[in-house]
Amino acid sequence: MIHDLLLALSGFPGDIIVMSADGQRFYVDPKIDFLSESDKVEINGICMLGAFYKHIDDFVSLLTCFDPPLEVNGDKTDQKRAFGIYVRALCLGLEEITEEYRQCLLEFEQEFLQDPGLTIGHLHVKLLKFDTLLPALDRLVKDVQATGCKGGQLLEMLFNCSVSGNPIVEENMNRLRFHCHRVLYQQIAAWMIHGILVDRYNEFFIHRLDDPHTDVSKPFESAGTDEDIHITVTSSSSKDAHHEKEWRLFGLRTAMLPVAYLPLRLAEEVLFVGKAMRVLRHPKANPEKTLPADEMTRFLVDLTQLQTNPSFDLPVFQKCINTIRASIAHKLWTLVVPQSGLMTDLLGIKEYFLLGKGEFYQAFLEETRLMLSLPPSITAEHDINAGPLLQTGLRLGIEDEELFNKIRFRLKTVAVGTVSTGPTDSAPANAFGGLPLRPASGFDSTKNKAVSADGWRALCLEYKVKWPLHLIITQDVLERYNRLFAFLFSVRRVQFELQRCWLLLLRHKTVSTNFKHNSSICQLRTHMSYLIDNLFMYLELDVLAIQFNKLQQAIESSTDFETVRRSHEDYLVTITSQCFVCVPQIMKALDDVFDKCYKFCQLVQRVYQSDQSRPWSIEILNEFAAIRKEFERQSSFVFTILSGFKGHHSSLAQLLLRFDYNRYFTTVAANLGSEARPPAATLVPAVFSRS
Repeated sequence: MIHDLLLALSGFPGDIIVMSADGQRFYVDPKIDFLSESDKVEINGICMLGAFYKHIDDFVSLLTCFDPPLEVNGDKTDQKRAFGIYVRALCLGLEEITEEYRQCLLEFEQEFLQDPGLTIGHLHVKLLKFDTLLPALDRLVKDVQATGCKGGQLLEMLFNCSVSGNPIVEENMNRLRFHCHRVLYQQIAAWMIHGILVDRYNEFFIHRLDDPHTDVSKPFESAGTDEDIHITVTSSSSKDAHHEKEWRLFGLRTAMLPVAYLPLRLAEEVLFVGKAMRVLRHPKANPEKTLPADEMTRFLVDLTQLQTNPSFDLPVFQKCINTIRASIAHKLWTLVVPQSGLMTDLLGIKEYFLLGKGEFYQAFLEETRLMLSLPPSITAEHDINAGPLLQTGLRLGIEDEELFNKIRFRLKTVAVGTVSTGPTDSAPANAFGGLPLRPASGFDSTKNKAVSADGWRALCLEYKVKWPLHLIITQDVLERYNRLFAFLFSVRRVQFELQRCWLLLLRHKTVSTNFKHNSSICQLRTHMSYLIDNLFMYLELDVLAIQFNKLQQAIESSTDFETVRRSHEDYLVTITSQCFVCVPQIMKALDDVFDKCYKFCQLVQRVYQSDQSRPWSIEILNEFAAIRKEFERQSSFVFTILSGFKGHHSSLAQLLLRFDYNRYFTTVAANLGSEARPPAATLVPAVFSRS
């Protein structure tokens, strides 16, 4: 009888101890009559361990033997691929535990052969620790089979199972976690030390976000021999965007992250180190010098030592990851900031995208004023870069400067239905220069596009970003800079046109037969210039200059790449917010003011370039009066709406003070409902007295 019981405990039922139809339990055949009821109860209680063992052993055998391919989810694969390498590591741990179980049975059998008087009770005592362990392992195996969990999901399941009041179960669950953690540590080491993603079964918490055909087993993929990466918001070819895509190719797979004991922040650091390592192993980064072999070996040894720890120690693991991250982040900072000259490129972007180089755009507007006022031809883009852009560079003596040679202008397609930025009668000006901003109206920018009939609103900038500055100056960043450029350039154009009007008015101030109207016209131009000039000074001085100085200080005081990247992102978010580019209400109000300024400049040019020997007609005087009335209404509305946003933008107080230091706009706003206009002598801003 003892031998039958030992066979049943080894997973082999027989004639006396049989298996149930569902295979879930072993029990004594009720037909057996030579055993007492008490013996049957005792045998039935202990032989259930055989059923648990058989289920566990079948699962282990299935994952460790080489079976022919099976059909899983409609694809030809095998059980190893269906479960993954973490489950196979689990099986190694289960094999160790079941080997101890089999060893206990073997020891009892040897003892029984030497002393046939041993009872079933002695065997029960021998297997006492397995009474609770094997049922727990059986439940674990059934859960794994039922859920198909793998990777981090399995790690989290094991962690939950290890939180037990039974020390035997807790100890052995930690043994299983040890085997699975060895796989995790090896994947982390390959990723953090070599930048290689080893994850054939898609169970690591880092994965590729797109481009499934990319071979991520190599730390770097060459995309050509170009020295520069030509990033532009109007071109997104795979070759141009390859290096940026390489950085963004990887992300976190949170479903495979054991968040119960591995924080998301720590996983993000692991992700960053691997991505940085792929950049530092780029041939242009001189990896032999950037990544010393002895340091990399030390990091590898630290990660390898973690595999020997019997339990997962989060503080030790975190310290190891943070040490590696700090070193790699500093190396990446050294590559991007001092060696590649990040600040030089950011200064170039400020000068050209954010109009910091005022003399350049003054000359450029003069060169392109006539060309861009006409509908663009098929060669307009080439003509702008080969003509006005080059002439502006020669005129200012900057044609050989590196930053100047990194930019070029493009004429992009715009969405049908957007308004014009040119001073035409048929369409109002667009403060955005025709570029779509952050979604304010729900317009789908991927549909209904057409070539612009006005070169001004189609104008945008390209910038050559050399490797590895694409990590900071990404394609999305350049697109956001181009939105700012479109708005700032439209403000500068209004300012430029009003300055030209001043010269025209000055020449005809005394010679015109209509000089009695000049004072009123000059006064209106002064009001317009006062508003536009103060707006432009606020944007350039109170916002862009101050925020750029803060960015420069943050970059100079840091030696960590991620700190630099976050500082630049904060800078871009701040200037976008304080320039109102993402506030459609303010943009629409300013757009209407720009429209009135353009109409005024167009009317002045048409009237003063005509024969001044004849008095002006009533129609012309009425046009000026209508423009004046609409401008006062729109400018007062701008002041009112900006006042409403004062609580959301702290820097608005400075702009409002510039506008209303003598309460001019406050008085005009109070009189909007009245037909009587405020007395001009008391309300004209005390600036631009030369007009």
